[in-house]
Amino acid sequence: LINTDRYLSDRDISYIPEYEKKQIAEGIYYFYYGLPMEISRPFPYGFEYRDAIKIITDLLDDKGETEKALLQMKENILEIPLDNKHYEERTQAIENLEKYIKGEFALFGKFSVQTKENPSPSPLWLEYQGIKEEYPDSIAVLQVGDFFEFWGEDAKVAAEVLDINITERIIEGSENRLPMCGIPSHTLEDSINTLTNHGYTVALHGKDDKTGEMQTLLIVSGEEKQYDLGFGYLGNGLTVWNRLEEVNGDYKTVAHIDNDGNITYYDKEMPENIKPQIQAQAETLKQEEVLTPADEKEVDSDDVDTISDEETPDYSDIIGKEVVIDNHRFLIESVSAFSGDVSMRDLTFEEQSGFPISRSEKIEVVRQYLEPEKEEKLTPTFIKPKTDKVPNTMVYPEIEMSQRHNFVITDDELGYGGAKEKYKNNIEAIRVLKDCEGDNRLATPQEQEILSRYVGWGGLPDVFDESKSNWSTEYLQLKTILAPDEYEQARASTLNAHYTSPTVIKAMYKALENMNFKQGNILEPSCGTGNFMGLVPDSMAESKIYGIELDSITGRIAQQLYQKNSVAIQGFEDTMLPDSFFDVAVGNVPFGNYKVLDKKYDKLNFLIHDYFFAKTLDKVRP
Repeated sequence: LINTDRYLSDRDISYIPEYEKKQIAEGIYYFYYGLPMEISRPFPYGFEYRDAIKIITDLLDDKGETEKALLQMKENILEIPLDNKHYEERTQAIENLEKYIKGEFALFGKFSVQTKENPSPSPLWLEYQGIKEEYPDSIAVLQVGDFFEFWGEDAKVAAEVLDINITERIIEGSENRLPMCGIPSHTLEDSINTLTNHGYTVALHGKDDKTGEMQTLLIVSGEEKQYDLGFGYLGNGLTVWNRLEEVNGDYKTVAHIDNDGNITYYDKEMPENIKPQIQAQAETLKQEEVLTPADEKEVDSDDVDTISDEETPDYSDIIGKEVVIDNHRFLIESVSAFSGDVSMRDLTFEEQSGFPISRSEKIEVVRQYLEPEKEEKLTPTFIKPKTDKVPNTMVYPEIEMSQRHNFVITDDELGYGGAKEKYKNNIEAIRVLKDCEGDNRLATPQEQEILSRYVGWGGLPDVFDESKSNWSTEYLQLKTILAPDEYEQARASTLNAHYTSPTVIKAMYKALENMNFKQGNILEPSCGTGNFMGLVPDSMAESKIYGIELDSITGRIAQQLYQKNSVAIQGFEDTMLPDSFFDVAVGNVPFGNYKVLDKKYDKLNFLIHDYFFAKTLDKVRP
């Protein structure tokens, strides 16, 4: 697509020269990476990646300095043995720089942002305009070979309704590029039915089988979309479904009502006569008074109507109590004064899995389970047996949410650098972590900056090898700063701890945005320090993210970086999570030729990466 000029916008194309220059600069930087200090280079020895790249990029704007740098590299390559494992990359960097000086270096071929003056309209464009003039209120579908395409505003509607990706098409005779999406011929009938079911009229323009000429083959009028609303409480409000529509085998979510009664509509084509049903549910949530001690407020009696005790039940006697239902311990957090619904947090599940989930029951049911408690003999605190506690996944849970701060990653080059630089950043981060834990406090935003540069030990096995003389100082330092169990976990992580760059993560979130995902429960089964949490786009900011990390140091850093999120420090195989609970799973799972023990999956004989994929798929809703 890039080479045929069907993918990049004019703005993208205009940036290509700058991008190519940066690639040349990176080639020069890595040419010198790992070479001795006495080797002359176009930037000071020991400079970090970002500072060095800036110097090299500025140098490339000066032809004389660029030629000098090329000569310098040609002289230095003579000092490097032919069997050096990076010899070919270094010679390639020289060749690329030579081409750059001659104006012949091009990653994607030659592009031009100039358009022809008064280009002749293409036949396809004329066909499309003809359809829209004749049927202005329809969605036009145009046959292009064995494919059927939607253009312009029609493409935006079709992409949303049919849940397909949208791209752009260069069309002679139109302004710039048109939004475009398409479907293969075998899905045409189903796609037209879906559009008409949403109330759209579709005009199909294609090749007549008999004459071979393009003509309007079909006009299908849409009928008003039908709705049968369903409501489900998932702990963060009410999810609203249309039970007459299915997406991937599940009812389609058309709206969401948060606990404050605010409505988010996901179905933009929803008729106005349907919305009052949702608004009525939202109004009920707004009116419900949740009885918790935190809700006690002083009010002026002249401003409110008096409500008798008979009209408003008092449930304050059960708030904060624990109750056992189905062998699970629940903490009663609130009771609706209007509906009598009791909201309870599943303590047993939270201790086993590290994740909080809620359950709702009617007050009559809960009181039945509380009755035996009255006859229970009280056991003095000093003779009660101690129970094992699983550490809370949110660091320092006693600290209020308003005092917590989630780190936001803004540096696309976070984690770049050589082995020694990565080691230095790791040590600085560990020291900050130990300081915070020694003071039993959360990291400050300034400390989070340092913590964010921790990249783990993937690719740094030499620091754990006592025989490596060039790492002897670091080897001793690391054994000193880490506790024995922390050291063993860190050494084991060299097999599968690999850093995921912000560029890759942003691309993954962009894909989710293209799927129209906005809010839900997100699982990161191998979260590392939490880069996926630090790069969550604003469009998904209301989502709840749950992370799992095996390595203790890495997981504790993630807890300090993302203080509002839940991060469980344990193996994925030891984490008890409900199936079909999460809306989305993201991450960079460990890869390797080894296995983990998990009774549910042992018979499948999965390698580590396949195991992560399989178990994660089970945790996500179909």
